[in-house]
Amino acid sequence: MAYLGLIEGFYGKKFKPAARLSLLSFLKEQAQGSFYIYAPKEERALRQEFLAELSQAACAQIKEVRAHCRRLGLDFGLGISPFNLTASYKDIKDKFLTRTAEYCTAFSPEILCLLFDDQKIEPDAAAVQHQIITDVLTQLPQSVKRFIICPTYYSFDPILEKLFGPRPADYFSVLMQGLPDKVEVFWTGPKVLSPDITPADLAEAAKLLGRRPFIWDNYPVNDGKKSSEFLNLKPFCGRRDLETACSGHAVNPMLECELNKYVLKTLAQKYQGLDDGAIQNEFDRDLRAQLGGGRGADILMEQLHLLTDRPLSTLNALQKAMLIAACELERGNPSMQEIKDFLSGAYSFDPACLT
Repeated sequence: MAYLGLIEGFYGKKFKPAARLSLLSFLKEQAQGSFYIYAPKEERALRQEFLAELSQAACAQIKEVRAHCRRLGLDFGLGISPFNLTASYKDIKDKFLTRTAEYCTAFSPEILCLLFDDQKIEPDAAAVQHQIITDVLTQLPQSVKRFIICPTYYSFDPILEKLFGPRPADYFSVLMQGLPDKVEVFWTGPKVLSPDITPADLAEAAKLLGRRPFIWDNYPVNDGKKSSEFLNLKPFCGRRDLETACSGHAVNPMLECELNKYVLKTLAQKYQGLDDGAIQNEFDRDLRAQLGGGRGADILMEQLHLLTDRPLSTLNALQKAMLIAACELERGNPSMQEIKDFLSGAYSFDPACLT
């Protein structure tokens, strides 16, 4: 069976605790999920301030999620994304390794992720990252069943070199040299936001990585300047025959927590081999029921293209008012509330989330 799950790895506001627990229950019960990884970019102690202690509130929240995963039978993962660690590793190595060991002790993750994504490349970055990975490996407790890294270049997409600097020719040969099979590698596909991911795409990545990639799927996530203008309320596209070509498949979800549920289910259906027509029909029925099943849901389903195919900024006042009125017909429905909040600008992209 495919190893499918969720990675809360987006920019912007992390999920609210109760909504997250509800999503994880759905993931296990209806979307064939096997794991959940906590790695929101907003959690600064896991990224920009990685030597700082997590707040008591954050620790309590993570432990609650860990306990919920254990009750459900989901593997729990923790993502550490040390920003610009490669530039200072020599000076703070002991502090970083101590902090990482503390997290493993405090949260007992079955999955530990070390993420070097979305940061400027430093001189000798591959060699330093290789050393960091090796050092973390030496102290991994036996309870960590899977250790996954995200390289600075996690796709062949040229946008990564435009944003973070040219990829050194030997980046992957140096990074991966001698690493044991236990080290898995995240890969987003041919693009950062891949419309489809095929076995051929993953075979090409495997040649570079020396192992099957672990898919980090950036659908349906909508945390960017352009992508935040849409609700990705459509089934997964393509993504067929991937089970033997990857070591796992992690989905990075939309900021609108509740609305992810039936989109996630369609990925499980892909792995089950259901045809696209059957998936679409079931998705339409599920989504209508999720939206309350009444007249408001009917209006939203009829006008869904305004949310999925049109940027929010291009909708006129009348269109927004009509959609908000439809949401209010299903008062108290959490999915409709998320759509209403989206229309009201609650999920608008804030450049500050990148830093």
